Amino acid sequence: MNDRQPGWTLSDVRMSLNLAGTDVDISCTVLAIRGGRVHLRTSQQVLAGFRVVVKLDHISLPGEVGYCAPKDQGYLICVELDRETAHQRGEPRFPVNLPAKVIVLDGSATLIFPGTVADVSRSGIGLLVPAALEIASLICVETATMLIAGEVRYCLKKGDKEFRVGLETTDVFSDPDADPNVGDHPLRWLQRVWRMP
Repeated sequence: MNDRQPGWTLSDVRMSLNLAGTDVDISCTVLAIRGGRVHLRTSQQVLAGFRVVVKLDHISLPGEVGYCAPKDQGYLICVELDRETAHQRGEPRFPVNLPAKVIVLDGSATLIFPGTVADVSRSGIGLLVPAALEIASLICVETATMLIAGEVRYCLKKGDKEFRVGLETTDVFSDPDADPNVGDHPLRWLQRVWRMP
């Protein structure tokens, strides 16, 4: 007797991943599609930063591999679809340019280095940092008046000495004694949005 309900799940959806500009197609299984990203499982490694085309039966979606991580006997891949393809993000990003201290919380050691908050959205922030960060790393970002905690969702090389990090925000704390008219006020008004359900 089969207990499975009729219908389909994302894991039933097969597609291919084409290395842009080549004839190489890699068979994939879709795990999730969310926020302009396609999460896939495949048996072959595709390095972060590679331009690819996600191919279904009737549509092809260009993008860039955000990360590729080994999992079991295969790889988990996240393709960040081109903005023109995605039409819109799940939420808007607001550009900012705020200096910050980035604190990487690692079980064996804590790393601290300078960074820049490049943009903010309801669910997270974009950072520019001088070193690559591992996907799923827990980090804190300290600005002049706030502490933002979260998990690294992606890390892409940008130029020779800089990486762009997407941080999914889990907690936001502000200095209760800080003057609201001084410091990183672009983050202050967004703090109310981050706390909304």
